[in-house]
Amino acid sequence: MVQERQFTLLIVGAAAQRKQLAELLQGHFVLIERDDGLSGAAALVKAARVDAVVIILAKGQELADFQQLHDDPEFHRLPVVFLAEQVSAQKMEESFSVGVFDIIPLQAGPLFLQARFARLRYVLQSNKNTALLQSLIRRAMKQEDPDQVFLHFLRYLGLMTEAERAYIFEGNIQNPYTWSKDRNYSPGRRKLERTDYVTMRKILNRLFARYGSLAIENVEQCLCADDEKKQFRRLGIRNIVAVPVEFHNRRLCVISLENVPARKLREVRHLLEQMVTPLIMMFANRNTVFHLRANSAIDQMTGTLNRNAFDRVGLELNPRESIGVLFADIDNLKKVNDESGHAWGDRLICDVAEALLRFRHGGNVFRIGGDEFVILWQGLTERQFQQMGRRLRSQLAERNLELSLGFYWAPDVRQGFDAVMDKADQEMYSEKQRHRLLEVRAKGEGRTC
Repeated sequence: MVQERQFTLLIVGAAAQRKQLAELLQGHFVLIERDDGLSGAAALVKAARVDAVVIILAKGQELADFQQLHDDPEFHRLPVVFLAEQVSAQKMEESFSVGVFDIIPLQAGPLFLQARFARLRYVLQSNKNTALLQSLIRRAMKQEDPDQVFLHFLRYLGLMTEAERAYIFEGNIQNPYTWSKDRNYSPGRRKLERTDYVTMRKILNRLFARYGSLAIENVEQCLCADDEKKQFRRLGIRNIVAVPVEFHNRRLCVISLENVPARKLREVRHLLEQMVTPLIMMFANRNTVFHLRANSAIDQMTGTLNRNAFDRVGLELNPRESIGVLFADIDNLKKVNDESGHAWGDRLICDVAEALLRFRHGGNVFRIGGDEFVILWQGLTERQFQQMGRRLRSQLAERNLELSLGFYWAPDVRQGFDAVMDKADQEMYSEKQRHRLLEVRAKGEGRTC
């Protein structure tokens, strides 16, 4: 969790002008005061942190009077503000040529000075937010799974901002990415009651239409409708910061933080507003990974899962759960290819795949070879597997598909996935042998006749 910190200014210049400026900025910044360029350069080296430098050019002074400060490499890394008693076009050109953030006339009134330094503070806060965002994203991107990237990102964001809950509502998807301090959610949970999701989505859409991004300090005192306040109370929301993320003229997502400490509300809103581009990039990265995974896992001809997916599943099965396997092999595919052409053979393969996908009864269908398919189930009892197998065999028979089927069930996978598959393969091979014997017998009877 980050600590609250005021930004530190190094003010270099004559004592009289420094005193006036210090009185004006006291409480808004931490101030380090020095008389000249040499002592200012020394302060840059010794100070634990300096966020910006303010140089006061009194009448008759020039930039060269602060050469020692200008020669320090740290000077060029920081925003620099010049206060000059006489601001000429030449002085402004000289100042900005050395990378000065702002130049302000000394004779300007207090309100003008406060406004210009408020702008400086806003820029410093934005830079700080950018650094924080980069840190959050770097930490979250260490996760291999794209969903986990978002969940860890929300967790780090929630802890950093001291929010009680954090959400990313994505389009019309009813399972937003969530993190909750109250319920001690660990990364990996992506759950919200459907009624709560619908309610929040409707309320946020109405408020976005009226106000754009939101930073509601107290929902009881906001300009919300009574029914909106009632829903906020029901959901335990005392304050909320929410920002819509638009991309290509559509709502990509909404990021929201609930029950943020009041002292952090404005800072958190600025932080969320700076998250728009990083979130767009995170979603693009996630969708690219999902697309590549889908292409690498789907058999392009049949639409079933492919051998790559099958190999991965074999590594990810729960060894303590039961497993049911159907090993299916197409009979006489070579004969169809030889007599009718490969186009008809491909059509037969697709017909078998379509039937297996339709009648898979909750299992995952894989094409693991040219004419070989596997369906996997976990968590079925032996009786459930046998009943399902009989139904599946009957449904496939109605399609007049010539298949050899090998069914095998095991109470767990502790013997190893390869051992289970070998048993199913043996069952399939035994049935194929029976089919061949029947075919040979039929041919023999035909010759006798």
